[in-house]
Amino acid sequence: MTKIYYITALIILLLSIAGVSVAQNTSFRVTPKTIKNVEGYLEKLEKVGYSGSALVALNGKPVISRGYGYSDIERRLKNSPQTIFDT
Repeated sequence: MTKIYYITALIILLLSIAGVSVAQNTSFRVTPKTIKNVEGYLEKLEKVGYSGSALVALNGKPVISRGYGYSDIERRLKNSPQTIFDT
């Protein structure tokens, strides 16, 4: 349940940061502070057990591309943007 909460919160955060608007077309400027805030949030999630990869892109260009947590806990292999996950 906690993992679902964090993933849902992450999605809401990323959508709000990206300036998604259904009602109007708005432009959004990504600043280094915005990127740092998102990365900080993802790092906090990692500390409480989040494991996965994140890609945040703006206008088709990645602004965050990073793995969090472990792809294999027993062998202590970290996730990366290239990690392939089983579904």
